[in-house]
Amino acid sequence: MFSTSESLIVQLIESQDGTPSSVIQNTVQSLINQVTSPETASSILKICASVATRYHVSLSFLIQQGFTSNDDGQSLLFQKVLQTDVNDKASLKILSLIMNYAAHEGKGVRICDIRRACIIKDDQALFEFVRDTKLYRKSAGSAPDAIYLGSTGLQDIVLVQPRITNPLRVSSSNRHQPAFTANLIIPMFQIRMRGLNEVKLEFIAQGRMWCLTFRKAIHDPQSSKKKKSFSLWRRTRMNTESAADNWQIGLSLTDQSESTPVQATITFLPSTWSTVATALRGGLKDSQLKNKDEVEIELSTKPGERLVSEPDSARIESRVKAVKGQTQGIYASLDSGILSSSGSIYIEEDGSLIVILEAILAMTVKPSKPKSVKNVQKTDEPIVDDDVPSVCL
Repeated sequence: MFSTSESLIVQLIESQDGTPSSVIQNTVQSLINQVTSPETASSILKICASVATRYHVSLSFLIQQGFTSNDDGQSLLFQKVLQTDVNDKASLKILSLIMNYAAHEGKGVRICDIRRACIIKDDQALFEFVRDTKLYRKSAGSAPDAIYLGSTGLQDIVLVQPRITNPLRVSSSNRHQPAFTANLIIPMFQIRMRGLNEVKLEFIAQGRMWCLTFRKAIHDPQSSKKKKSFSLWRRTRMNTESAADNWQIGLSLTDQSESTPVQATITFLPSTWSTVATALRGGLKDSQLKNKDEVEIELSTKPGERLVSEPDSARIESRVKAVKGQTQGIYASLDSGILSSSGSIYIEEDGSLIVILEAILAMTVKPSKPKSVKNVQKTDEPIVDDDVPSVCL
């Protein structure tokens, strides 16, 4: 173990060939990679920051800059995320220290490195830990949500399992396909929707960054003629209510995640308090009410279509050129008032919304036209078959 005295670190730096920035960067990496104690890591980073100042070098920049001496050229921040064990408190503390020094000079953290490392690890728990830090939220520019959640200490919670937990969703044809179940808890849901017009939850599953979006529909008279290109498929719920009452739910990919077909089911369950109250009034069992009142919405790519990640430019451009066989988001309209009305049975007593998302990454195959059928009437509506098999790509 290296001594953490500043004089020894200076000697170590001056004994190496190269520019001050590259030498300091390599020294910091060498020292940090050898420590397992947050206290030691804090001491080393403090001394390295002092030494970097002496050489007029930014330690914040060096932590986030790719290593030119490494073949992969990845930053120290990226490497530490990969090495972090979410179940090890010391490991998490060291990562937090690295992040703090990365933003030591008032600059934001390169969250793209953090996100990419979490995706590579396929580690939703680690991503949730990092995402909930003040430093990450500040760097990500998530100030609007902070207005509502900042003083409460509440955070969105997403728990991911790499399989479908409901056996009724799994058929013999898609049993071996990649899949996941995400249980999402969204605090202050209605307040945030009314104040922000949009609530987004990002999470990692099957090596991809997903985004579940709730938004108020934007009424565009010109778009009414283009409903065929709108990515709705199989039992999605449509209505013709005004935009003020028309809320939508959508699923998309971000961060250049690998494209995939997807068959997803969104489930809203009646809240605990409303179920109990209704049971007392009507004499029904809790299980009866749950089966009766739960709402399911399907968000699936069309046959032959793949969900692709939104390009970074999509955040700036209002319209993105459509590519045949690809969609950048699957959206469905919610029945009027199902989540927006006060007293909705799907909103918990504390104002949170619980969502269950079950997804299978398999393509739906459009059934072929029977040869024996003649003069079939043409229709603009897609052929729907709930029992259609799924195939592995």
